[in-house]
Amino acid sequence: MLTLRFTLIVLIGLGFTSCVDYTPAPVSMEQIDHDFAARKLPVQKRAWTVQDFILLSKKYQAGREQAAAQYATAQAALITAGGSVNPAVSLVPGINTSAASNTPSGIPLVSFDLLWETAHKKDLRLLKAQQQVFKAGFALQDTEWQLDAAVRHTGWNLYFAQERQKLLAQEVAAQEKVLDLVKHQLEAGLIAPTEVQSQDLVGRKARLDLADADAAVLEARAQLAEAVGVPAQALERAKMNLTVNPPSPRTASQAVNRVRQVALTHRPDVAMALADYASEEANLALEVAKQYPDIKVSPGYQWDQGNNKWQLGLGFDLPLFHQNQGPIAEATARRREAQSRLEMLQAKISAEVDRVVPALQQAWKTYQVAQDLVKTQEQKKTTAVRRAQAGQGEPMETLLAEVDLISAQLVLVDRANKLAQQLEALEALTRPPLVTAARATAEKNSK
Repeated sequence: MLTLRFTLIVLIGLGFTSCVDYTPAPVSMEQIDHDFAARKLPVQKRAWTVQDFILLSKKYQAGREQAAAQYATAQAALITAGGSVNPAVSLVPGINTSAASNTPSGIPLVSFDLLWETAHKKDLRLLKAQQQVFKAGFALQDTEWQLDAAVRHTGWNLYFAQERQKLLAQEVAAQEKVLDLVKHQLEAGLIAPTEVQSQDLVGRKARLDLADADAAVLEARAQLAEAVGVPAQALERAKMNLTVNPPSPRTASQAVNRVRQVALTHRPDVAMALADYASEEANLALEVAKQYPDIKVSPGYQWDQGNNKWQLGLGFDLPLFHQNQGPIAEATARRREAQSRLEMLQAKISAEVDRVVPALQQAWKTYQVAQDLVKTQEQKKTTAVRRAQAGQGEPMETLLAEVDLISAQLVLVDRANKLAQQLEALEALTRPPLVTAARATAEKNSK
C-alpha cells in the first residue's frame, strides 16, 4: 500500500514539474506611441534607395511580425495536434462500517482512464495541422512580398512626385519669364492686352499645378514612411535616390513570356490555396475516422480490507443515434469550398495575365513615344538657342522652346509612372520580383 502511494505521489509530482509558468506581457499604448515616435533613419553616408528602405522596413514594419506570429501559432497548433490525451486517475477512499472487529475496514480504490484512439485519428490531425503550417508559411512569404512591394510602390510614387514637382517649378519660372517678355511687348505696342491676360492665366495655372505637386510630394513621403514603419518626420531631411530605371524591351519581353507559368504555379497565394485544400481533405478524413469509436481502457486497484483486488475496464461510445454524419457533411462542404476558391483564384490569375500583359506592352510603347517627343523638343530648343546666339532668333522663341521641352518632360514622367505601375502589376502576378529576376538573367546571358 505504501509503495502504491509513493508511486502516485511521484507521478503527480512529475506532472506538475513539467508545467510552464505564466509570464505576463502587459501592453501600453503610450509606450508603443513613444517608441514609434522615437524611430529614426540610421546614419549612412550615401543616399537612401528603395532597397535601403525595404531592408529598414524588415526591422520596423509590424505586418511582418504579425505574419511571423501567425506562423508560430500554426506551429504551436502542430504540437497540439500531435499530443496524446493525458491519462486520468481517480482516488476513491472508502470504509466498510460493517467490518468485524479487529478487521481492517478501509476499502480505498484507485483507477486510471486511458484513451486509445483508433482509425489513425492522431495521424490525420497531424496531417491537417501540417498543412496549416504550410499555409501559414506561404502566407508569411506572401506578406513579405506585399510589404516589400508597398515600400517599392510608395518609393516610386515619391520619386515621380518629386520629378513632377521639379519640372513644374521650372515651368513656373519659364512662364514668369514669358510673362515678363509679353509685358515688355505690350509696352512697346507690339501685342494686345488680351495676350498678356492669356499668358497670366497660363502662369497662374502653372502655379496651381505646382501647389498640387507640393501636396503630392508630402502625401507620397508620408505613404513611404507608413510603408517603412517610421514617422513621416524621419524622412523630411533624408537624402534619397529613388530613381526608377525601366527595364530594356528584351528584359520586359523575357518577364512577359514566363509570367503565366510562374503566376499559376509558383505564387504564394496559390500554394496557400493548395495547402488549404489539403487541410480540408485531411479534416474530412478525420471526421470520417471519427465514425469509429475510441477505446477507453480503465485499469484499477482496490485494497479491500487487506485483500488486493485488480480490475480492468473497457469502454467506448455506441454509435446508436448518429454516425458523425453532420460533421462529415460539413467537412465535405468545406472541402468543396476550398476547391472552389482554388479554381476561382486560378481563373482570376489567368484573367489578370490577359489584362496586364497587353497593358504593359502598350505602356512600354507610349513610354518610347514620350522619349522620342523629349528628344524632338530638345533638338528644337537647341536650334532656338543657336539661332538666338547667332542673332537670328527672338527671345520668345527660346522661351517657348524651353516651355515645350518642360511639357514634353512632364509627359515622359507621366508615361514612366504608368509604365512603373504596369511593371508592379506584372510583379503582382508572380509575387517574386519577376522583372528584377529577368533583368539579372539577361545581364548574365550578355556576359
